[in-house]
Order: sequence, then structure tokens, then C-alpha cells
Amino acid sequence: MLIKRIRFFGLLALAVLLLSPWAWAQGRSKFSVKESSSSPKLKLETVRGPEYKDSRYGTSAAGYWGAINLEFELNNKKDEWIDELEVYCKILIETKDGKGLVLENSFFFIDVCCGDKNRVVLYIPPTFFRRYLEVNRPDMKKTNVYMELRVDGAPIHRNAIVETNTRIPKDWYKMTDRYRTLTNVILLKSKTPFAPLDYDYYILERPGQ
Repeated sequence: MLIKRIRFFGLLALAVLLLSPWAWAQGRSKFSVKESSSSPKLKLETVRGPEYKDSRYGTSAAGYWGAINLEFELNNKKDEWIDELEVYCKILIETKDGKGLVLENSFFFIDVCCGDKNRVVLYIPPTFFRRYLEVNRPDMKKTNVYMELRVDGAPIHRNAIVETNTRIPKDWYKMTDRYRTLTNVILLKSKTPFAPLDYDYYILERPGQ
């Protein structure tokens, strides 16, 4: 009887070991980000608000915005699509008093095509820089950005997508509890004056955000 029990538990342990990789694979997303020197690519820049033909006040009314550009490719086949992609963004900005502020939010995009270069752009409005940094033209070199691409709430890339431009630890995005956090500052392109520009260049925002 003892030998039979030992044999049973031995077979059970073997079954668990064999099924564990399968269960882990089942839990992963079937989508993944191509990770190379060119993907994902994060770029920070300062851009002036666009001037339209019928603008009454021209460039004098256009402020300077902070732009966060992300370009990435997926490892999947060209005929595969992501129904909904979540882009999580966390930004650490040095303020004039040296305390720093964290801007944080998640945004959702639909019908993301695999096999293509996919692009996302998010903005920080001029009013933020005037209020918290007391500047009209921000220096994005003092901005630190961490982004995460998620499907069904789980990241689909191994390495951190981060741009760190100040003298802080590279894993600063894990230690932001000490800073004040604002969740209503970062804007989708559709919520800015840049909304109609280069519309098809960027992946499609989920309506109603």
C-alpha cells in the first residue's frame, strides 16, 4: 500500500511539472512587442500649438506643449490584430521647488495591426508648465517617462520602456510614492489642437475616453 501511495504522488508531481509550462503559456498574451534598437522607440519633444488658416490670433495664441511619442512593432503576423491595447504612462517632472510631480494615466487604443510600425502620441498642455514650473516653454530634457503596453491588463514587453533625462535612478518609476501624483494632466491627441493633424499616422483611440 505504501509503495502504491508513493507511486501515485510521484506521478501526480510529474503531471504538475509537465503541465506548469502549458498553464503559464496559456496565461500569457499571444501578442508581444518586438524589442530591438529601433523598437520600442520613445521620443520627448517640445512643440508649439498648430496655427490654422482661419485662426484669429495666429501663433501668438499658440502655447508650447510637451509631446511624448512612442513607436513600436509587434512580433505577430501581419494578419493579426489587437482589439484593444492599453498604453499606461507615468511621467516624473522636476518642479521649481525641487520636489517633483508625477503625471499618471492609462489610455486605450483599438484595431492595432501587427506587422506594422504603430505610433502613439500623448501631450502635456502649456497650462501645466505655466502653473507648476512657471515657464512658457518647457524643457523636456527634465522630463522622465515610463510607458507600458498592455493587453488584457498584462504587459506585452519584457524590458521597461523608459526615458530618463535627470539624475535619478533608472528604476524611478517603481519609487514614485514620495511624489504628488496628478491623474488628469496627460492628454490624448484628440483632446488637443493637434487632433486633426496626421490622423492616420497614429493608432486609433478608443472612442469615449
